[in-house]
Formats: sequence, C-alpha cells, structure tokens
Amino acid sequence: MTENQIDEELYSRQIYVLGLEAMKRMANASVLISGLNGLGVEIAKNIILTGVKNVTVHDTKTAVMADLGAQFYLTENDIGKNRATASLSKLKELNNHVTVTASEEENILNIAKNYNTIVVCEPCGHAKLIELSNFCHSNNICFIATESHGVFGYIFDDFGDSFVVNDPRGEIPSRFMIEFITNSEEGIVTCADRAHHNLTDGDYVKFEEVSGMTELNGNSYKVSVINAYRFKIDCDTTKFKPYEMIGSGGYGNQIIPPSTLHFTTYENQLKDPKIVDSDYCNFGRDRQVIIAFIAIHQFMDSHNGEIPTTSNLQEVVELAKTYNSSVSIVDSIDEMVIDLLIKQYPTEISPMDAIFGGIVGQEVLKSLSGKFLPIQQFLSLSYIESLPPDTTYTLKNDRYDYYRMVFGDAQQERMTTLKYFMIGAGAIGCEILKNWA
Repeated sequence: MTENQIDEELYSRQIYVLGLEAMKRMANASVLISGLNGLGVEIAKNIILTGVKNVTVHDTKTAVMADLGAQFYLTENDIGKNRATASLSKLKELNNHVTVTASEEENILNIAKNYNTIVVCEPCGHAKLIELSNFCHSNNICFIATESHGVFGYIFDDFGDSFVVNDPRGEIPSRFMIEFITNSEEGIVTCADRAHHNLTDGDYVKFEEVSGMTELNGNSYKVSVINAYRFKIDCDTTKFKPYEMIGSGGYGNQIIPPSTLHFTTYENQLKDPKIVDSDYCNFGRDRQVIIAFIAIHQFMDSHNGEIPTTSNLQEVVELAKTYNSSVSIVDSIDEMVIDLLIKQYPTEISPMDAIFGGIVGQEVLKSLSGKFLPIQQFLSLSYIESLPPDTTYTLKNDRYDYYRMVFGDAQQERMTTLKYFMIGAGAIGCEILKNWA
C-alpha cells in the first residue's frame, strides 16, 4: 500500500475515526515490536490490522510450554523455537497490505534506526530501558516500553522533544449560527437561539457570511469562553462596522489548534515522573505499581538480569523506598503491591495482555498519525481485586501454569468447568473468544 493507495473499503471504519490523511501517514510508517510474548503478539496483531507499511517482530527468546497460555500464535510444535520467527507466518496472514518480518538480532540497537516507532514488551533492566529511550529520543523515534505480569502492567511513552498532535480531540468541529457580535476591545459573540457553541478556551473560530461586521469573514480568532452560548474573540472590533442580523446572521466554525507536547527520556522521567492517575477506586495504587516496576528493574540491574523472587522482597522494598525518597511519588511504600508483583512477575495472562495490547496499539497509532493525545508519560493498571483468597498452586508444566501462579489451583480448576455461549463473533466477539480459549 503506497501513499496514494489506501483500501478505503477495507479500512472504512478506521478512516471514519482517524481520517484519510492520518491513514496515509500510517501507510508509510514502520514499527518495531521487541518481545513476542503474549503482550507482544497482541500489539503486533493490532498494528498489522491497522495497515502500517512495515512491522518487524523481534525476539531473542525461545518458546516454552507456559508461553502458550497467552501467546496465541504459538503451538506445542513451536516449543524451543524463536518466538518471533515461529509467529511470523500467522502474523503475515492478518493483512496482505503490510510487510511483516521477524528478527532474532541480539542487539536491538543494530536495527532500531529504520523505524518510526519502537515498542519494547520484554522485561528490561533499569540501564537497558535508559539506553533504549535515550537512543530513540536522540534519533526522533517514538519509544514505548510496556510490560504485563499477572494482574499488573505499565506503559511508558516518549514521543520526543516536540511531538505535534494535529487533532488532539478527534471530535467533529462545531458549527453554529450567530445572533450578535459587539463592537468592543474583545468582540463578544452570541449564538443564535442560545445554541451551544461547544468551544473551549484556546480554540479558534473562523467566521463566514457575517453581515455588517464583514471584516470578520474568512478570518480566525482565538476564543475565551463566557458561557455555553457566548464567547469573546481575541480581536478589537470597536472600529469595525456594526453587526447586522440579516439572513442567517452568519456562521462560526470551530478550529481546534494542534498541540505540541514535550516528552522527556525515561532517565529524566525517573527524576520527575508524569503519571496518569487512572484508578480512582484505589487512588494512588497506580503510582505504587510504577514504583514497584522501577524497583524490580533496578534489582535486575544489580543481579545480572535475574528477576526477583519472594526471598528478595525486602531488597526490592528498600530499592522502592530509596527511589521514592528522592521523588516523593507516594507518602509510603505499599509492600503488599510489591510482594504481589514479585510473585506474578514471571507470568502473563491473556486478559491483561489484551487490555495492554489494545492500549499500546492505540499509542502506536497516535505516534504515527498525530491523532489524539498520547499518554504522558507513565500509565499503570492493576486488578488485585480479581485475586481469590487462596492462590496456592502446583505447577504441571502445561499451558495453564501462569494462570495457576496468578489465581491458584482452585480457581484454575473451576475455570476448566465453565461453559460460555457467545452471540456474535465480530471484532469484539473474536477478541473475547480468543481470551476464553
């Protein structure tokens, strides 16, 4: 698919949301996804379906039996094979407009310069994340780091020093009839019939067919909202001709200006992190989860990449406390969150991968299309309330071991007896069926 060749029938719903120009930008973009675990394959599936030009899936790990619980393109015949290479043929089948390749390159930086956006889905130590983020930031490559472990996950975005969002809201601009405009230092506009203008401070409005005060026609002015049907414009209208209510009275058209966002590297964000608070039922927990991930990454650095176990809990807690003392993200460290994340860190489960795969997929689209506001810069989610009281488990070396480690033997046994009936197997239905399976 080239710049001027968009399959508008195939992408009709997507064009309706993103617009044709955004689709054209995506059709000339390349994405690198590193780590073809369950989360990585979710993101790859979503991005390939959207119609970017190139997607490369990268991995240095081989498949193990437990991977099959979330990585839906791996089979028992793929155990021992590279996960990216083993998934390639099925990923290619998703969209023949997209070039999909696999890489087993040991050092991702050797291939990183060829991409517009890089997504890292594998657990990385503190130093590696800093290295990758710094490289992408200095080469104008959008960088996303994400992980999903058990009922925990996080996302980090760095889209560069000056990232322009052409359409930050994705809304259809409002259009309204005008009843009156004052001759004043800041012209006050009143909408006809007290209709709502749907403007916000900082928007621009462009006038057309205005009678009397014709100097406004064809020009755009910055808006200050007074109420739902009146606003000021950044224009001295005292010397303009008086407004006349003739015919329609004229029209105002909302112009939503582009936004320029300023991201910093992972290293700089650690000094003063921007965290999106998303869990208002457990306020502050998302910050606890971010700190827990950071502490585990620091532990991995000091232990040659090994992930911590419950025997290392206090060491990770101390790392979290030391970090928090320098940035004051939370009042005190919640050891329960760190303990649970350590226990579930070796695992991944399909429902969480689907959630984070969907969110990260959207972030990739934002990075390529300039449509909608991206995450600034950390986001985490956790679903501790879904855990049963008894999570004791015994590993059986099958595809369900990760689920046993998260939810325990009793709940996993109960899961195998459930019978569900799905009505409708479209885009959403298929996604749910995949997760159930």
